[in-house]
Amino acid sequence: MLGEELPLERLQFGSRELGLAMSHVLAGRLVYVSGGRGKTPLLRALSLSLYKAGFSPLYVKLEWVRYGWGASEYIEGYYEHHLKLTGFPAFRDYDVVLMDDGELLAYYPNIYANLLRDVGGKVRAVAARADSLDALERTLGSGVVISLGEGSGGRLKWPLGLTSIGRKVEIEII
Repeated sequence: MLGEELPLERLQFGSRELGLAMSHVLAGRLVYVSGGRGKTPLLRALSLSLYKAGFSPLYVKLEWVRYGWGASEYIEGYYEHHLKLTGFPAFRDYDVVLMDDGELLAYYPNIYANLLRDVGGKVRAVAARADSLDALERTLGSGVVISLGEGSGGRLKWPLGLTSIGRKVEIEII
């Protein structure tokens, strides 16, 4: 089961890794979650925990962001998906940003330039594969790495929703 398919009630809210990530984010530090499987569920649990603590987090799944989109286009385009993934609505006045599929930002930074411009100083947690952390630190700055073990994670990821090849998708030609 993919991390985004896991029901909210099955997320590991009592895990050591979540507590560690939460403490660093609350202290204003950037957290990189890397390693094998479990990055997406941990990031989802972190976003819901931040929401319950009084924050207005924005959970950004980079795999879904289209070329040239900023934060407002993402919120508008994936409002329902955000609600399903996190259990709360996507706020236009977000104060914390959590990015999933961070390796895409490392590999294809130009695709996400507008989004990064909009959310730059508010990014507090990024889930990414270990081999992309150096590039992410050059883009977002240094942070605390929380490793979930060895492995590359689940499936191969592509930007712009191209992971959906073989499925019906909406394509916007620029």
